[in-house]
Amino acid sequence: MKLFVNRFIALVIDSLLIGIPVGIIEMAFSLIRWILSWLPFLHYFRFLFSTSFLFMIVYALYEAAMIYFAGGTVGKLIMKLEVEKERGAMTFGDCLIRGVMKAFSLQIWILGVFSAILAYSDQHSSLHDRMAGTSVWEKL
Repeated sequence: MKLFVNRFIALVIDSLLIGIPVGIIEMAFSLIRWILSWLPFLHYFRFLFSTSFLFMIVYALYEAAMIYFAGGTVGKLIMKLEVEKERGAMTFGDCLIRGVMKAFSLQIWILGVFSAILAYSDQHSSLHDRMAGTSVWEKL
């Protein structure tokens, strides 16, 4: 249970770390979306300037880079957690798969609920961990 709570706190820290700057950028994107809505054919590209789309891209890249280069995100490092590959060495591709799946889980609530259930039942791996072949452990 302690690992599950620490993982949740780390998720909140990381979400705030990414969500606040993305929220600020959203203000500029609102203006861009409004302009694109008035231009012929370009209104089809408004989704590129949505907060959730931007959040998913930024969060996935943040997650992948931090895990690959530092062994964990800022939240995980604060909570003294580390991500490990179950077999072999962790590649950037593994980290990117994990980051993309986690970003989707944060945006699509049913995936997030399913991932949380997996993480609670087997506290070392949730949905995105299983897809990337990784697990989360407390640092000793």
